[in-house]
Amino acid sequence: MNLNELQTFREIVTRGSLTEAGKVLGLTQSGVTRQLQRLEQDLGTSLVRRDTTPVLPTVAGERFLSFAEQVLRDFDQLKAELAAEAGNPAITLAASTTPGDYLVPALLVDFFRGYPGWRVQLSVTDSAQATDQVEAGSAQVGFVGSIADRPALRFVPFMSDELVLVARHDHPLADRGVVTIDECAAWPIVLREAGSGTLNSLRQLLEARGQALPPWRVVATLGSTQAVLSAVLAGAGLGFASFRALAPYGGDRLRALRLAGLPLWRQLYIVVRQEAAKSDPVHRFVRAALSWAAYQTS
Repeated sequence: MNLNELQTFREIVTRGSLTEAGKVLGLTQSGVTRQLQRLEQDLGTSLVRRDTTPVLPTVAGERFLSFAEQVLRDFDQLKAELAAEAGNPAITLAASTTPGDYLVPALLVDFFRGYPGWRVQLSVTDSAQATDQVEAGSAQVGFVGSIADRPALRFVPFMSDELVLVARHDHPLADRGVVTIDECAAWPIVLREAGSGTLNSLRQLLEARGQALPPWRVVATLGSTQAVLSAVLAGAGLGFASFRALAPYGGDRLRALRLAGLPLWRQLYIVVRQEAAKSDPVHRFVRAALSWAAYQTS
């Protein structure tokens, strides 16, 4: 059994005639007959009724027709994808710091195994600017920590992320594990900048529980998660960051604290333009990213 025989059988049923199928395929009637006979021999059953005009499939033939059409569709799709990949598609990405520094690099390693030859350009910024880049078309796909009201954009849930309060290992609160929001408000704190998804998510999570950002003594407003962690490590005060960002520190230098009664879990998103979501390279990249994310959380 081969693809040519599947195509021949499909044409026989579609045309209702071995002769007409041969005309479409450029085969003689005897050539069409031989292919049909080989299929029937392989399957051990008759696929068409030979006593009707037009030619009609048997019950087994109907089932085989569904199989043949699916195989041929899958083959056509694979050919189209391979042809596109042969041109080494390029994807431009923009990501806020948490996904950009701690998730997207690992995603790309996995992605390149399945799509060798693709070219990817990644810029890491804050959520607001990453969203702006996608909306303006300078990036095709964004990874952000908060949703914006942009009708031209589509936000797709990507992965969940926990925000934690970070303290240096020798801070008086470092070994507490859980603290109240009033306790942490008594200490100097380092925050992300206004366009940060981390800061926006923190505000939204607190507001959803009837809380607000306390009047912290903010000693610095910094532009990246790594900058916040470096400042905390230098003794500037407490800071908020993704729990994922603490992995390189192993708990020896920085400690994660949770707020009592206030779980700070947020959703990270993939953002694309509504019309771009259907373009083939963007669609394949987003599909691969969501598959990778599902595997990480399974």
